Amino acid sequence: MKDLLLDETSDVCIRNFDLAFTGSDSEYVAQKIGFKLGFAEGEWFLDLSQGIPYFKRIFMKNPDLKIVGDLFKRAVLSIPEVDKIQSFLLSLTVQRELLVEFTAVLDGSESINYKETI
Repeated sequence: MKDLLLDETSDVCIRNFDLAFTGSDSEYVAQKIGFKLGFAEGEWFLDLSQGIPYFKRIFMKNPDLKIVGDLFKRAVLSIPEVDKIQSFLLSLTVQRELLVEFTAVLDGSESINYKETI
């Protein structure tokens, strides 16, 4: 599958004066996971219930990491190309950042490692 390739700041990549596309299925799915995890509940005006409830469940003094982990797992598993999550690590750093790290197995038994700090 192909999609426009985005850089770290979510801008469209241009290479050799042309639009760049995702090169592999794993790159496509990793980008799709990034969209899914970055989509906050209430962000889309047509359906305010869509997205991850960051302000209700995560951005608080002592979030329940089990509930937060379940929210992220459910969001990742809702992507059709993801078959299962092999390993999952969620931790809160000293700087009050949330580290999400997991390995997802895709339909074709290919796996991707994903790591993001929120």
